[in-house]
Amino acid sequence: MTIFFMLLVFVVGGLFPLQSAVNFQLRQETNSPFLSGAISNLIGALLMLGLAFLLSRQFPLALPKTTSHNWWMWLGGVLSALIVTTSIVMPAKLGYAAYIAIFLAGQLIMALLIDNFGLFGASMIPIQPRHIFGIALMISGILMIKR
Repeated sequence: MTIFFMLLVFVVGGLFPLQSAVNFQLRQETNSPFLSGAISNLIGALLMLGLAFLLSRQFPLALPKTTSHNWWMWLGGVLSALIVTTSIVMPAKLGYAAYIAIFLAGQLIMALLIDNFGLFGASMIPIQPRHIFGIALMISGILMIKR
């Protein structure tokens, strides 16, 4: 099952630059990265809402009743807006390969920090020298792509 999940993540990862390219075309039509991002997120939100209705068997849907003080758990939409807007604007400036490589490096570094410090309820997985070596290889790969 692990191989299946890894392949699924690989395929979905391949959709990210495709999403960026499609959103860029929408930006060309709307003449605004923010409007095209809003349209993209609205369509995604409607799809997710539809899936929530279909799969939760709960009507009406209710917002979670939380007693935790994890105010940051509500920031997903803000982060999504930043990510989508950046993915619409930056590939045209950097090139898709460089953008994705830099984006992945940022993801890996943040993931290592989340794991290392057990942030947001994650299990603590200490940063190892091999992780640092992998990031250094990735950064050297970015430099090779950009030059």
